[in-house]
Amino acid sequence: MTTSCCNHGSFSGLVTGHAYTLLDVKELSNGVKLAKVRNPWSSGEWVGDWSDTSSMWTDALRKEAGHAENDKDGSFFMTFKDYHRNFRGFSVSLYQDYEGYQLINAVQKEY
Repeated sequence: MTTSCCNHGSFSGLVTGHAYTLLDVKELSNGVKLAKVRNPWSSGEWVGDWSDTSSMWTDALRKEAGHAENDKDGSFFMTFKDYHRNFRGFSVSLYQDYEGYQLINAVQKEY
């Protein structure tokens, strides 16, 4: 699922006009609903509440969410409310295995 970003002119670490991937939505045992988002460029991560360096994380909540501290892979968590405020719309792609395709190796030659 992809989503486009618009940070309303405030510094949040997100790249305005850039596409991100919504990987998951989790509700933690403390009731907080988090969106797990990834920037495919692996740069431009959220710096607000529940970001990689947020003080809101405890070891137990980080383990519950499956979040590695400061992994710098472009993935991050934010509250679902912040997700809704910073991203506009999303699109969903359906992937289906198709065994009827043919792989063709083409070689380009100069004449």
